[in-house]
Amino acid sequence: MIGRIREMRDAELNADELARETDIIIDLWHRYGEDTSEEGDKPWLFILRNQMPDSLLGPNCLFQRYSTPHYSEEMVGKYFDRIQKKHQLLRRCQDRLTLVLPKSLGSWFIRPSPMISARGDIPETIDSVKCDIAETVWAAFKKEWVTEKRITHFWSPSAKEKPIINILPDIWVYCSSTVTKLFKLKRPNPDSRIAIVGGFSRWAHDLCEERGMKGGENTKLLENWISQGDLRVIKASAVGFNPKFGGWRVHSLKRVSKLMEHAWHILQRCSVDSNGSSSSVKKKRGRRL
Repeated sequence: MIGRIREMRDAELNADELARETDIIIDLWHRYGEDTSEEGDKPWLFILRNQMPDSLLGPNCLFQRYSTPHYSEEMVGKYFDRIQKKHQLLRRCQDRLTLVLPKSLGSWFIRPSPMISARGDIPETIDSVKCDIAETVWAAFKKEWVTEKRITHFWSPSAKEKPIINILPDIWVYCSSTVTKLFKLKRPNPDSRIAIVGGFSRWAHDLCEERGMKGGENTKLLENWISQGDLRVIKASAVGFNPKFGGWRVHSLKRVSKLMEHAWHILQRCSVDSNGSSSSVKKKRGRRL
């Protein structure tokens, strides 16, 4: 059993530590999902990122980077071995994965680099070959992850909906079978994906409604899930690749609650059709999912 962590502070992680933490939750998500005998009671993984996680690109990650993430060839090899392993596990268990990305990510992804690099004084030419490679990598990503399985949701900000949100929370959320079982009760549906994603949204909404209340049912559930390791949250830094700072392992009840509220607002404003294209979900203010 995982020890109680309620009193622990959020831990700052460097790039290597962040990679290890994501390794841990992906391993838990895969291992316990394979071991669970009941069809509906399996762990789920939510990924809401502003940038494309390297682990979703797999072997194409190197082509997209155009550079190496470390000066040591040994460390570079270990990094890409780790990315390959994550990619294989994510593919194998994609039926228990929900991915949310910005709708405009495709255009950002293939956009040519600036003439003047922000990291130096040397002008860089816009390489059309790089743009062609990026388009190929993006097409491969869509073929693999934007399918009729409804794995990937695309979100775009809107000034018409309140509160105004212009960024994703940049989080990985692991939910154990204990958590997903409650989500299914919140939103019963024969389709486990609809039940769990909808149940998560409804639970997060109810959690938001309890804000400021002591002893709320959903707040107590969250506190217990965090302490038992049934719900794990990793927040990545929005700065981008930085070896000295990668993000946080989030333990505090207050911060996890805020991240769940952020995730709920995002999920209620995006959806995917069978072809993988996105469309906003318009709802009346205050209406539950």
